[in-house]
Amino acid sequence: TIQKKIQLAHEKINLSEKIKNDAKNVNTVLVVGTNGKTTVSRFISHMLEGIGIHNFSNRSGANMYNGIATAYGLNCTFFGRKKKKTAIIECDELYVNQVIEILKPSVIVVTNIADDQTYRLGNAANTVKIFLKDFKNAQQTAFCLNKDNTYAAELGNEIGQNCYYYSVCGNTILVAGKRFVIPDNIREDYNIENTAAACLCIDLLGYSLEKAIETLNTVKFPFGRMERFCVERTNVLLVLAKNAVSTNAVISAL
Repeated sequence: TIQKKIQLAHEKINLSEKIKNDAKNVNTVLVVGTNGKTTVSRFISHMLEGIGIHNFSNRSGANMYNGIATAYGLNCTFFGRKKKKTAIIECDELYVNQVIEILKPSVIVVTNIADDQTYRLGNAANTVKIFLKDFKNAQQTAFCLNKDNTYAAELGNEIGQNCYYYSVCGNTILVAGKRFVIPDNIREDYNIENTAAACLCIDLLGYSLEKAIETLNTVKFPFGRMERFCVERTNVLLVLAKNAVSTNAVISAL
């Protein structure tokens, strides 16, 4: 009904103001892209904690408007004081336009762009157009982009300024003009890419990349992302895949 629509509109306005207040004076990293958002967010968060920068994130992968609002709300005390001053937030492609002006991220990480959920996003080329429109409101933001992904590289060419790139060669990543060999516990090609994205983000935030990479020896993978555990003396590897690109990457890694 019209009354219900008006009510929902008011609730959204109120929620926007709440997020704006909760995100004020918080340095936000926004992680977007087709695949790898949760893993990249976890890697960034882990490395920051490892070098003494406490942070919060929407760790459960609740990457739409309400989930993002909840992450900022949980970071505030009853009296509104921020517990932590750095946020690592993954965001669904269609919600970037709703949060980018509110959160004012210092860094936006674009993991990769591929065909996914075509009923929502169209094809990969259309996702590039969506991001280009959204990123017009982030002129002071540094963009972290995957040089090895055709559509992400194209996005960077269209943005033009404040774009920084990472790439991968075997188990070596090229970040900020330097080459790094990543720890042996990160083996899959797509997770090496995820590591490169996280490392470039750390560099763009102004922290020591060498020290941060050392912390990856103890990183734990998020739920269902090459997650290993034991059930009744049986070793289990849990892997989630949501589209053709991620499914092929997982199969190649097994």
